[in-house]
Amino acid sequence: MLEFSLATEKEIRKELTRRIRRRRLSKGITLATLAERAGIGKATLQRMETRGDCTFENFIRTVLALGMASELQEIFVSKTVSIAQMEREAELATRMRAPRKSVSKRPGCKH
Repeated sequence: MLEFSLATEKEIRKELTRRIRRRRLSKGITLATLAERAGIGKATLQRMETRGDCTFENFIRTVLALGMASELQEIFVSKTVSIAQMEREAELATRMRAPRKSVSKRPGCKH
């Protein structure tokens, strides 16, 4: 199994799409059937499975069509280790805006 923390972006894409292909085959679903269920072209799905080339939208559509949505549940979930970390994360979650850029003062302009 590929160690994602040591892999490149391309290696991760290829591994994830290989997993999709293995799941499709284990369920006995043809390429054409899965493409139709996912609402994408057969050639698009084939490119995804063989080269790892796909949009995020098509990846998610395919995952949903295979009934694998629950496997996405744990992606990017914070692993809380302390109450202080929980409080920090809650505080950060309430601040959703990026900081404002400071306005530089130009000669002749009133600020």
